[in-house]
Amino acid sequence: MGRILKNYIVRIYRHEKDNPRKIVGVVEEPEIEGKKAFTNLDELWGILNPVKGESAVRIDEENQAESFESSQ
Repeated sequence: MGRILKNYIVRIYRHEKDNPRKIVGVVEEPEIEGKKAFTNLDELWGILNPVKGESAVRIDEENQAESFESSQ
């Protein structure tokens, strides 16, 4: 079974020097409108490696957060 490669833009806005797992930022997929926010390393991993049916947070163009179901 072949692998599908995806491109992401990861923007990290804050991180704690003494606790690298606490990072805040957004992930963009160039092919899809909107952004997905994360507040720690586990959420970032969940966005980059989604499990079908797992919830995430998407930020629309006006930076309004909304919940959605991952379609992958």
